[in-house]
Amino acid sequence: MTPDTIQIGNLHIEPAAYRLTKAGEPLRLTPTEWALLREFTSHPNQVLTHRALLRRVWGDEYTTENDYVHTYVSRLRRKLEDNAAHPQYIVTEAGLGYRFSYDADDEPAPPAVEEPPADVAPAPHPLSAVNPLPQHVDERFVGREAQLVQLKELLLANTRLIGIYGRAGVGKTALASRALSDLQQSGDFDGMVLLSAASTGITLSRVLSDFDRLLGTTSSAAPEQQPVIHRVTHLLDRLRDGDYILLLDNLEHLQDPTTYAVNDDEMATFLRAVLEQGSTLRILVTSRYPLNLPRTVKHWERIIALEDGLDLDDGVAFLRRSDPDGYAGL
Repeated sequence: MTPDTIQIGNLHIEPAAYRLTKAGEPLRLTPTEWALLREFTSHPNQVLTHRALLRRVWGDEYTTENDYVHTYVSRLRRKLEDNAAHPQYIVTEAGLGYRFSYDADDEPAPPAVEEPPADVAPAPHPLSAVNPLPQHVDERFVGREAQLVQLKELLLANTRLIGIYGRAGVGKTALASRALSDLQQSGDFDGMVLLSAASTGITLSRVLSDFDRLLGTTSSAAPEQQPVIHRVTHLLDRLRDGDYILLLDNLEHLQDPTTYAVNDDEMATFLRAVLEQGSTLRILVTSRYPLNLPRTVKHWERIIALEDGLDLDDGVAFLRRSDPDGYAGL
């Protein structure tokens, strides 16, 4: 049974109320992170195997997806531990699983932060996404099951850059939009910035200003007069305690048609810096052309190539969903 309150080190946890503070500062967890933390706090000092955590957090149908457990334990450690590389709370038991180390019999300390007065309105819920998805495809999305699963797994696994490449009309934007829509509903990310060269435009200034909106802060510490690398590093520092996605849709509009390199110098520097420095920011790109990146960073990219359209059955199903009453003659 999970205790009502847990005080361990500088952490104050109230699992039933979904409250968590570290050194008095509130921390936000996603629903999956809360489910995992509740399992740990319900079984203090017990070794929980990967399989047990999969079944209890994700469901009985999950039995071999150990990467899910590794990914979310890493995310929890980044938020809970003072030094995630040397954890003191979520301890690895080699070859077995994980153990949440604390004395459940200790009397809990008072909450680290007093409750606000009743007449003070709660802070507004932070934005989950800036800008709408480039396509709304939930009801019309057909096929691409394998690529959809692969894309969501890559995003959850903290892949630095994912490129969806293929000819015009093959469904790159639809695939990206469906995956991001699913992840928005799951609440597994702290926020997304969604940019498209065909609508919002893609520039470094737009990236920085939209992350300001998402975080509810300003980037005044890195004004435009500063070198691009300083502005990018400042952004990554601000994102380090969360999990974020940046969509760059239709990036072919920023690529040289012969070399496929990004011909916007600031965005080229931004991409290279994010890949070199590493962070919790995932970049998802859709383009007709594979990105021409320096060899020193190209290995951080994972590619989903959409070389063919939908097969016959899926194509028919897509047309029928797009024109259910037959008015368009599809």
